[in-house]
Amino acid sequence: METPVEKTPLLPEKSRSDVESNDGESESQRLHTSSSSSLQQLLQSRLLLLGVALVYGSLNVTLRMVYERPGPPSASVLSTTRGWMAVICFLPLLRFSKSDRARPSDDENDLIEGMSCTASASPDSSPSLSSDHSQHQRNNTAASALIVTDANRHSLFWRFALELAVFNFGTQGLLNLGLITTASARASFLVQLSVVITPTISAALGHAVHGRVWCACVIALAGLYLLSSSSPSSDDSNLLSVQFTTGDLCCLGAAVCWSYYIYRMSAWGEYFDETMTQFCKNILLASMYAAWMIISLMVHNDERLWEGWKDPISWVLLFYSALAPCTIADIVQQKAQSFVPAAESNVILSLEPVFTAILGMMLLGEMLSRNELMGGSLIVVASVLASY
Repeated sequence: METPVEKTPLLPEKSRSDVESNDGESESQRLHTSSSSSLQQLLQSRLLLLGVALVYGSLNVTLRMVYERPGPPSASVLSTTRGWMAVICFLPLLRFSKSDRARPSDDENDLIEGMSCTASASPDSSPSLSSDHSQHQRNNTAASALIVTDANRHSLFWRFALELAVFNFGTQGLLNLGLITTASARASFLVQLSVVITPTISAALGHAVHGRVWCACVIALAGLYLLSSSSPSSDDSNLLSVQFTTGDLCCLGAAVCWSYYIYRMSAWGEYFDETMTQFCKNILLASMYAAWMIISLMVHNDERLWEGWKDPISWVLLFYSALAPCTIADIVQQKAQSFVPAAESNVILSLEPVFTAILGMMLLGEMLSRNELMGGSLIVVASVLASY
């Protein structure tokens, strides 16, 4: 019969209090490390968004530089060239794209409700303030009208891409026309009005809008009034003069189109892959620009649409406008906004016209008048207020 051998522990046993103390210290260290890493990531994302605002601010200045080159292109040729360059810039990104189908949803009625929102204010597309039973009944009605299948998703995807392309065409086309006669900083301030136009469109379609947004709209209108009173065709010292140039009206039209673009993107964007959506949208957009150029060529058949097409500087400027603001900035913005709250992101991006004014002053010698400075400042303040 063997005598049991007492096993001696290799390490001294720790008391329960010691273990709990060490666990508490390690947990505290992990939380501290995680907090420091999150703070650093937040700061880096803020800097990235600041850089995005700077790149976006350089777009109008770049296009104005193209128009000031010898034999500049017409707005249709400029838009077409930039459009197809943007498509080429997106090609390397397609390998990271998931698919052109709608993302699966836990509740297919959510997809139906988001995709069946129309531009007109109808009871089905307006937000409901009724009971959950009414909401469920509306969803069942929508489900009976539209069965979500792969074919439907594919069809809805192209409908979404086409709608984005149409309003992006209106935005950039009108802006390119406006920049022919309107200074880059002034155009940027006018387009910035989209921040307060977007909630106005939402309210017109039946969505609730916070009171501070209406306050921001009043401030923006005051800024717009000051900008209009400083029109080149009016006396800058006469605040009672309200007059817009054709270029100013084009920029305001661009702001309206961009506002509706943002509204539809918010309603539909979450259901589709971003890269594939933007790529297909850019193909449709470039095709619309090409049709615009062909029609312009047919109407003005005795006029060269781009006499200085051999100018290498113009090509470099156009390629930069397609690569940096239209491709790289969009990707960096999406990455940065995954760490920065939407309201704070909008505030940082509202600095875009400020950067445009600085770059326009440095590169083009464009000086803002007193009314333009005051009006532009009010529009920036309204943008910040509407973002919170």
